[in-house]
Amino acid sequence: MVAPRMSLKFLGTSSMPNSMRNYSSLLFKLDNHTVMVDCGEGTQRQLRSRYIGGEERLANLKTILITHLHADHVLGLVPMLMSIMGPTGVPVAPDASPRVEIYGPPGLRALIRTTLSLCYAQLSGKYVVHEFVWPSPSELAHGAAFALHNQPERSIPDMPQHEGEASGGRDLHMDARSSSWPNFLSIKPSSQSPGVRISAAPISHRCPTLAYVFEEDARAGPLDPSIAEALKRNGPALQEERGIRHPLSLLSTLTTQRQSVHLPDGTVLDPPPLTFPGRKVTIMGDTSDGTGGFTRDQLRAGCGLPALAHGSDVLVHESTNIALPAHLNRNGKPDSLEDVAAKAKLRGHSVPQVAGQFAALVNARRLILNHFSTKFPSPPHYLLDTAGTSAESAAALPVEEDGKQLGDPERRARIMKQFELQAFQAWQQSIKTGTQQLQVFSAFDGFHFEVSPRDEMSASQQEPSHAFARPWEQSQGDAVGNGLKRKHPEVVDAENVWDPSPFLLSPGSTPVPRYALVLLNSPIDARQTGHFRRLWASASLRLCADGAANRLLDAFGPSAFDADLPLPHAILGDLDSILPSTQQFFESKGVAVHKRPSQYATDLQKTIQQVEDHEDSGDEHTLIIYGGLAGRLDQSVHTLHVLWQLAPGAADLGSVVDPSQPNDRGNRLRKRQRTFAIGDGSVAWLLPTGKHTLKMAREVMGKTCGVLPLGVGNSGAKVTTRGLEWDLQGDLTTLGGFLSTSNHVHDEQGVVHVETDEPVYWTVELRPDETLPARTQSLPTISSVINASMASRRRAAKKGVSFCLMVVGASGTGKTTFVNTLCDSEAIGHKVSDNPETAHIEEGIRIKPVNVELEEDGTRIGLTIVDTPGFGDNIDNEYAFSEIVGFLERQYDDILAEESRIKRNPRFRDNRVHALLYFITPTGHSLREIDIELMRRLSPRVNVIPVIGKADSMTLTERQDFKKRIMEDIEHYGIPVYNFPYDVEEDDEETIADNSELRGLMPFAIVGSEEDVLVNGEPVRARKYPWGLVEVDNPKHSDFARLRSALLITHLNDLKEITHDFLYENYRTEKLSRTVHSDYADTSIPGEELANQSVRLKEEQLKREEDKLKEIELRVQREIQEKRQELLAKEESLRNLESRLQAQNIAE
Repeated sequence: MVAPRMSLKFLGTSSMPNSMRNYSSLLFKLDNHTVMVDCGEGTQRQLRSRYIGGEERLANLKTILITHLHADHVLGLVPMLMSIMGPTGVPVAPDASPRVEIYGPPGLRALIRTTLSLCYAQLSGKYVVHEFVWPSPSELAHGAAFALHNQPERSIPDMPQHEGEASGGRDLHMDARSSSWPNFLSIKPSSQSPGVRISAAPISHRCPTLAYVFEEDARAGPLDPSIAEALKRNGPALQEERGIRHPLSLLSTLTTQRQSVHLPDGTVLDPPPLTFPGRKVTIMGDTSDGTGGFTRDQLRAGCGLPALAHGSDVLVHESTNIALPAHLNRNGKPDSLEDVAAKAKLRGHSVPQVAGQFAALVNARRLILNHFSTKFPSPPHYLLDTAGTSAESAAALPVEEDGKQLGDPERRARIMKQFELQAFQAWQQSIKTGTQQLQVFSAFDGFHFEVSPRDEMSASQQEPSHAFARPWEQSQGDAVGNGLKRKHPEVVDAENVWDPSPFLLSPGSTPVPRYALVLLNSPIDARQTGHFRRLWASASLRLCADGAANRLLDAFGPSAFDADLPLPHAILGDLDSILPSTQQFFESKGVAVHKRPSQYATDLQKTIQQVEDHEDSGDEHTLIIYGGLAGRLDQSVHTLHVLWQLAPGAADLGSVVDPSQPNDRGNRLRKRQRTFAIGDGSVAWLLPTGKHTLKMAREVMGKTCGVLPLGVGNSGAKVTTRGLEWDLQGDLTTLGGFLSTSNHVHDEQGVVHVETDEPVYWTVELRPDETLPARTQSLPTISSVINASMASRRRAAKKGVSFCLMVVGASGTGKTTFVNTLCDSEAIGHKVSDNPETAHIEEGIRIKPVNVELEEDGTRIGLTIVDTPGFGDNIDNEYAFSEIVGFLERQYDDILAEESRIKRNPRFRDNRVHALLYFITPTGHSLREIDIELMRRLSPRVNVIPVIGKADSMTLTERQDFKKRIMEDIEHYGIPVYNFPYDVEEDDEETIADNSELRGLMPFAIVGSEEDVLVNGEPVRARKYPWGLVEVDNPKHSDFARLRSALLITHLNDLKEITHDFLYENYRTEKLSRTVHSDYADTSIPGEELANQSVRLKEEQLKREEDKLKEIELRVQREIQEKRQELLAKEESLRNLESRLQAQNIAE
């Protein structure tokens, strides 16, 4: 088998264009098949340039891979499509095959559709887009790797499919075992050359970013001449017995199909050994950490990029910045590596040291640096160095002298060599063995690199095993001499390990074997929707058995499949249960629906046969049957029957086939190594004869378990266990006799050992997981997709959303008027004191929640307003501070307590405060000490939004100056108020403009009014003055309308998400940390201790007031003493004056 020509061509090597470099793009070439990685602006010009693209042909470009959606990597994509498939005036056929396949992160499909549509673009061919899908934040385990949870929020427009886009674009879900996308695409330039498999993995940047790994299959050397001689010798017999006229045609069976050939004379020809290992090329997008932030243990288990990239012949790694030595810096001073590296990491980029260390981690042979800052243009062509830096050349480099004058071209060349040298030195310091050598190259636009085939290796020269596991390659059997998989043994004598936990735990927490999920036609328990979503999203193959599609659609609704719920790969069965509307919905989404009318197999058996057909091209999957233990008894028994059919070691008691169909499989199924059934709060599987170790993570599985001897054709099973509360000691268990059906797992780690002389079923309790609730099962069955969607919207509008707003400020700042204006009704009464004798008494702060129902854009809002009358009325407001902060924390405590319960209260009300408006007294000066102190204390617990109450008491100029001084104070004292966040690089222009405007209005100047004034015959909410009107909703007079819109419409969800995901999580972490690390339990959750704490707070408050009174008393006494001394001094002075006057009179 001949190795194809493999090479790389760099079209753009800069983060920003300059005179010598273009935006990022490169080509991976395999003979005449070209794959483009990234396509920055101007890439099509680079491709056509004779000095850069050379002789590259657009016709060879069939695949485009995008690493991430930053502008410098993707804005040349649509122009490239226009160059490949420019308009010809002839419309493309609707069913035409795609000319180009494009892969990339979420949002790529919308980007291309939007650009093509808004530019009125027409294409002469078809393209198709496949998007890699990250796990949703709710599916990730606590502390998941940075590359998984780094998913900045943004709005992706729902654009219709462009006429040039072919249907069939896939959503590629992450492999849960490896947190990557292994082997998502294969290319094979010819039948006589090895194929190349392409994989992807997440890496750390400022947005979802990918690295791509191109891995060539191993190839065999030339065939032994004796093989051809053996075929020719058996030629007459092959023609006579098998009708093969050309015996040498069987060579393809050995080389291409890699199957043994049995000749008539008894000779067995095995495929030639794969002695030439394949090449591997890894191309990374922008990154500050190629490991993606996975822990060392996760990396060893096969998570992330290192497992895929290990042993790369070529590693392409970015190096945006570098710390230059003094002689290469224009200012003559050396850069600080720590400062340069920290700045690069902050922006999601790397320095050469990071690239060199990652090359050492993955044992790369050659490292190519690219994506240089615009500060580092490439040198002129006569100074370009393609030799790179290795151990020999690094040692031979001359020592540079400080102060040496360099011309600009020479300086550029030496800076590029400095990139190589620093990366090589970092690699040299990181390697653990001296056997591997590295070459480092600095890429330039037009740089061409040939990846040479690897040399032949004997068995004694085989490379050492990977430093990282490769879970996607784990097969159930060992390879035999002919390279085929060995069949599973029919009897399991050795101890077997059964562990369904990885399938049920959150992604990334433990490697997960490849599995297929079959959904049956039984209700999806609302208490198990969290488990189901994780199982469904991570499955390599998702199949619905006939009416199961109804259950799926009923449980989650059509909109879920437009959000984060993957579609099934196929629906199959006799189709007597699936509703026409359900079938129509899934077919419109591109889901294959197969009718299998045979009545000699059930829908479950037909679906498993589909799994078998899928596995014929690869390794066996673990099989999970979901729903088979719920609903009708006969269906549950049938699930147990199928578990028996599939289990190795269980007797094959025959099958049924259709006599009228000679090739019919009937209900015949292959034996499988692992099958689990899940449903109705339990997990079950069949244990064949022998010894077994059962592992059941207590996070997801409860203690209740059972051993069921439901085997056919035997009188029972003798079972011995270890790890149960009531262990069995060789007890004979059988129906009608002794049963162990309500036992308990006693081992704290959930490990149980079982030995049985006959197959038995094991069942264990599955804990509820309602973290991702489905729609309740009591909803009516969907009659049509349109009606269901409308019904879902109506239910959402009817149910509404809840929002909690707290208002804090001194009396007389306009809080009550604002709230009543916001609600357009009297939600809070004004404070009225008719008794002048008690009007001056300070009552202290009170917390007063009030519930109001509003409706905005057809959506009901259950608004809870928490008023704080009495704040600021006391001389000492420490108690008021404590009361407000304590109220906020008690709401968090309630949530924490509810989360800790085994069975939660379905009617529990979440009263967390999502936004706090702090009313600033309109003094016109600056923030008072009480304002600064309170906002400081509140900011870690709630979204604080400063507002100026009664803003109509100032002129517009005074108001603007006051706003400026307040924001200067907030910045000076470092008060983290809610500032309407946005990301310049990620958010769309409309969002950025809207949030920028809201930031500019802070603090919001509020004018409220509970009365309407007629203006031109129309009622307007306003305040009437002798000089004119101040209109509440007029943006020139008041910021009320913009603030109301932000609170109740545009930023409502953002405020709630920050409260839950950031503020509450921080409080929860602090609270649990105090509980874990203290000697006593934390009892601040509401209870008797809260009352004691309140008493202590009051006692401390009284003590502080007493101390302050004593200080005042001492100060007054000192002042009295000082005044007395002054009076005595004045009296003495008067006496002296009188004495002098008397003396003068006497003298006269």
